Amino acid sequence: MIKAQIDAPGELQRAAELLFKNWVLAIPTALASLISGILGIFVFGAVLGTALAGGLVGGRAGAGLAAVLSALPLAALYIVICVLLTMLAQAVVIHAAEEAWEGRPIDFGRSFAVASSRLLPLVGAFVLIALIMIIPALLAIFIIGILLMIVVGFFLMYVLPAVVLGEQGPAAALSDSYRIVRENFMPSLIAFIGIVVAAVVGGIVNALLHHGTILSLIGSLFVGGFVSAYIALVVARFYSLLRNQTLAPVQAPA
Repeated sequence: MIKAQIDAPGELQRAAELLFKNWVLAIPTALASLISGILGIFVFGAVLGTALAGGLVGGRAGAGLAAVLSALPLAALYIVICVLLTMLAQAVVIHAAEEAWEGRPIDFGRSFAVASSRLLPLVGAFVLIALIMIIPALLAIFIIGILLMIVVGFFLMYVLPAVVLGEQGPAAALSDSYRIVRENFMPSLIAFIGIVVAAVVGGIVNALLHHGTILSLIGSLFVGGFVSAYIALVVARFYSLLRNQTLAPVQAPA
């Protein structure tokens, strides 16, 4: 039995071409980042205001610290909202990316409905990934920790499309992603390198745009949106191709 060959570099190039034709794919994650940023301003203002008020009323640093601690639930709620927004936006883009690959018009309403219906499995997958990442994150001050994080990210690169497109549960999505990468190592490695390169290029462009102005902030949001959209196009495409690999029997020599 042999597997059909996949032109991995060609698929990366086609993903870039498809993104330029469907640039609206950058909107959901850019919008999620914008909403998170606006909420962050209010949350930071509330925490700072609480700390100042506590210090003024209590007249000592301890009162200010107690006020900050009392605001921690609000900060925790903000983090949860940001994570949910990011996951939901990325899931929307992954579903829309699959639509784009299949030549259908992008319908964010339909993609949002699908992503929303998969929100609980997405949260479960996020929790499992976070638990797996605990040890690599603790070792991140050493090179081995960073390498472990890269390896884990590589083997779990198809988790989101497995949940959204494959309708897998959290544990099954992680297992499916690991299996696909293990059985299709080279195409997955090329896809992963393409994702890393896109993220690095996006980071460089964002650094160049970082001038502290509103326009540079909006530009950074859309750069992040384009990077996220490209990643979604890549993982959606490779997941669809590799999970549906057709195995053809090897013909015996005459």
